[in-house]
Amino acid sequence: MPVRIDHIAMPCRDPELSAQFLAGLFALSVEPEGPDHEFRCVVLGGGPRVLFQPEASIAPHPLAFAVDPSLFTALVEALRSRGIAHGNDPEATGNGEIGDPFGGRGRVYFSDPDGHLYEACC
Repeated sequence: MPVRIDHIAMPCRDPELSAQFLAGLFALSVEPEGPDHEFRCVVLGGGPRVLFQPEASIAPHPLAFAVDPSLFTALVEALRSRGIAHGNDPEATGNGEIGDPFGGRGRVYFSDPDGHLYEACC
């Protein structure tokens, strides 16, 4: 079996809130996980998972996703409809731009309630 990512752990104050934030933007589901169901998991296409684990102290982490153009369009619409600041520059996530400065079809950065910086590109 080739090496593949099983999950990425994201520290957060409220696992349910953080998982629902991400899952809602990508139209994915949230599943409880852990021996006491203290974690929340968002399953991505192909099997990798984003595991939200409760932590008292948070250091924001970046996480990037490659998506197809139709999902990218749906994501941008979800960000706009929910009033979530976004942009195509990680230093200016509120610029509202979605063109890819690196030559792709589109790129967008946005932050979650814990300050984690997400990036989606197509």
